Amino acid sequence: MNNPNNPPNMPVAPVNTAPPIVRRTGLRIKNQDTPQMQEKKLKEQYKQKLDQNVEKVLEAESQNKKEGSILLNRFWGVCNDKTVSKNKTEIQKSVEKELIANLTDFAFKLNNDPTQQDDGMGSVVVLMVLIKAFWNQKDRINDLEYEMLQLKSDKTRLTREIDALKSGRVSTP
Repeated sequence: MNNPNNPPNMPVAPVNTAPPIVRRTGLRIKNQDTPQMQEKKLKEQYKQKLDQNVEKVLEAESQNKKEGSILLNRFWGVCNDKTVSKNKTEIQKSVEKELIANLTDFAFKLNNDPTQQDDGMGSVVVLMVLIKAFWNQKDRINDLEYEMLQLKSDKTRLTREIDALKSGRVSTP
């Protein structure tokens, strides 16, 4: 079949009968099993788990601060109590023993806290409190010793004045 428009021995051009390709934007196939989607899901799950863990750690830390504050206030109350040991009642003695037990339990709780990076934090807290209490007691002892020396000095001075008055060496104004 010779086409009058085509010269002989020339190949016949194929006829394109397919419709033209039209690009559409905004349309995508949503496949939940793609690696990107799985990675995104894993990241979201990890983030949720991390947020939950952070919330637990912050809550535990807040609870520890409250408990520690209560125990420290009770401890300083006992330290600042001026009751002479002979005059302490059985109730006061049992309160002191209970406080020691509570402080020890609190230290163990902090030492065994899995959310804390520093091991032994409970022991450090208790040691800091005890050192501060020791320094307060040392200051009280130093103040009492100074006042006692002042009283001895005043007593010595007054004794000399009285002796001088008795012997008539000092004239009265």
